[in-house]
Amino acid sequence: MRRLLPFVFLAACASAPKPAPVVSTPDAQPMVRVSPTSFEMCLVGQDFPYRAQVEVKLATTPDGFVSAAEIVDSSDSCLNGPVLKAVNQWRYPPLFVDDQLAAREDIRAIIRIVAETEPQ
Repeated sequence: MRRLLPFVFLAACASAPKPAPVVSTPDAQPMVRVSPTSFEMCLVGQDFPYRAQVEVKLATTPDGFVSAAEIVDSSDSCLNGPVLKAVNQWRYPPLFVDDQLAAREDIRAIIRIVAETEPQ
Protein backbone atom coordinates (compact mmCIF):
# COMPACT_ATOMS: atom_id res chain seq x y z
CA MET A 1 0.00 0.00 0.00
CA ARG A 2 1.26 3.43 -0.97
CA ARG A 3 1.37 6.20 1.54
CA LEU A 4 0.60 9.72 0.41
CA LEU A 5 2.92 12.29 1.77
CA PRO A 6 1.53 15.71 2.57
CA PHE A 7 2.55 18.36 0.04
CA VAL A 8 3.24 21.84 1.30
CA PHE A 9 2.88 24.69 -1.19
CA LEU A 10 4.45 27.96 -0.19
CA ALA A 11 3.36 30.94 -2.20
CA ALA A 12 5.88 33.71 -2.61
CA CYS A 13 3.30 36.14 -3.92
CA ALA A 14 3.46 38.39 -0.90
CA SER A 15 7.16 39.12 -1.38
CA ALA A 16 7.19 39.38 -5.19
CA PRO A 17 7.33 42.95 -6.50
CA LYS A 18 4.27 44.26 -8.25
CA PRO A 19 4.69 44.43 -12.02
CA ALA A 20 5.04 47.92 -13.41
CA PRO A 21 1.76 49.41 -14.60
CA VAL A 22 1.32 49.98 -18.32
CA VAL A 23 -0.50 53.09 -19.49
CA SER A 24 -1.83 53.94 -22.94
CA THR A 25 -0.53 57.41 -23.84
CA PRO A 26 -0.99 58.05 -27.57
CA ASP A 27 0.09 61.70 -27.36
CA ALA A 28 3.19 61.33 -25.14
CA GLN A 29 6.08 63.56 -26.19
CA PRO A 30 9.71 62.42 -26.06
CA MET A 31 12.26 64.44 -24.14
CA VAL A 32 15.00 63.13 -26.47
CA ARG A 33 14.10 62.95 -30.17
CA VAL A 34 16.56 61.69 -32.78
CA SER A 35 15.83 62.57 -36.42
CA PRO A 36 16.11 59.95 -39.16
CA THR A 37 19.37 60.00 -41.11
CA SER A 38 20.88 58.09 -44.02
CA PHE A 39 17.74 58.11 -46.12
CA GLU A 40 19.29 59.87 -49.14
CA MET A 41 19.00 56.67 -51.21
CA CYS A 42 15.22 57.02 -50.86
CA LEU A 43 15.38 60.34 -52.73
CA VAL A 44 17.04 58.95 -55.87
CA GLY A 45 14.67 59.23 -58.82
CA GLN A 46 12.04 61.16 -56.84
CA ASP A 47 10.31 64.35 -57.91
CA PHE A 48 11.11 67.47 -55.89
CA PRO A 49 9.94 68.87 -53.64
CA TYR A 50 9.77 65.45 -51.97
CA ARG A 51 7.33 64.94 -49.12
CA ALA A 52 6.72 61.71 -47.23
CA GLN A 53 5.48 60.66 -43.85
CA VAL A 54 5.75 57.58 -41.67
CA GLU A 55 3.41 56.83 -38.75
CA VAL A 56 4.94 54.80 -35.94
CA LYS A 57 3.43 53.10 -32.89
CA LEU A 58 5.75 52.88 -29.86
CA ALA A 59 5.94 51.37 -26.40
CA THR A 60 8.39 52.29 -23.64
CA THR A 61 9.93 50.66 -20.62
CA PRO A 62 9.11 52.14 -17.20
CA ASP A 63 12.31 54.21 -17.35
CA GLY A 64 11.37 55.81 -20.70
CA PHE A 65 13.40 53.86 -23.26
CA VAL A 66 11.62 52.69 -26.41
CA SER A 67 10.99 48.96 -26.04
CA ALA A 68 9.03 48.38 -29.25
CA ALA A 69 8.41 50.33 -32.43
CA GLU A 70 6.40 49.37 -35.47
CA ILE A 71 5.39 51.11 -38.67
CA VAL A 72 1.64 51.73 -38.86
CA ASP A 73 1.56 53.59 -42.17
CA SER A 74 4.19 54.85 -44.60
CA SER A 75 4.01 56.83 -47.81
CA ASP A 76 7.47 55.52 -48.83
CA SER A 77 8.56 52.15 -47.46
CA CYS A 78 12.19 53.04 -48.18
CA LEU A 79 12.05 55.37 -45.15
CA ASN A 80 10.87 52.67 -42.72
CA GLY A 81 14.36 51.46 -41.74
CA PRO A 82 15.87 54.90 -41.05
CA VAL A 83 12.73 55.98 -39.15
CA LEU A 84 12.71 52.86 -36.93
CA LYS A 85 16.43 53.28 -36.25
CA ALA A 86 15.82 56.88 -35.14
CA VAL A 87 12.73 56.34 -32.97
CA ASN A 88 14.38 53.43 -31.16
CA GLN A 89 16.80 56.06 -29.76
CA TRP A 90 14.05 58.31 -28.40
CA ARG A 91 13.65 58.73 -24.65
CA TYR A 92 10.46 59.59 -22.80
CA PRO A 93 10.15 61.23 -19.38
CA PRO A 94 9.32 58.99 -16.44
CA LEU A 95 5.63 58.40 -15.76
CA PHE A 96 4.42 57.53 -12.28
CA VAL A 97 1.18 55.69 -11.56
CA ASP A 98 0.37 54.98 -7.90
CA ASP A 99 3.91 55.98 -6.88
CA GLN A 100 5.41 53.44 -9.27
CA LEU A 101 7.18 53.94 -12.60
CA ALA A 102 4.88 52.95 -15.46
CA ALA A 103 5.57 51.71 -18.96
CA ARG A 104 3.78 53.37 -21.87
CA GLU A 105 2.09 51.77 -24.86
CA ASP A 106 0.22 52.91 -27.96
CA ILE A 107 2.32 56.06 -28.39
CA ARG A 108 1.74 57.42 -31.90
CA ALA A 109 4.23 59.56 -33.80
CA ILE A 110 4.21 60.88 -37.34
CA ILE A 111 7.59 61.60 -38.89
CA ARG A 112 7.54 63.88 -41.93
CA ILE A 113 10.41 64.00 -44.39
CA VAL A 114 10.61 67.07 -46.64
CA ALA A 115 13.31 67.66 -49.24
CA GLU A 116 13.00 70.75 -51.42
CA THR A 117 15.95 69.91 -53.68
CA GLU A 118 17.92 66.80 -54.63
CA PRO A 119 20.85 66.12 -52.28
CA GLN A 120 24.30 66.93 -53.66
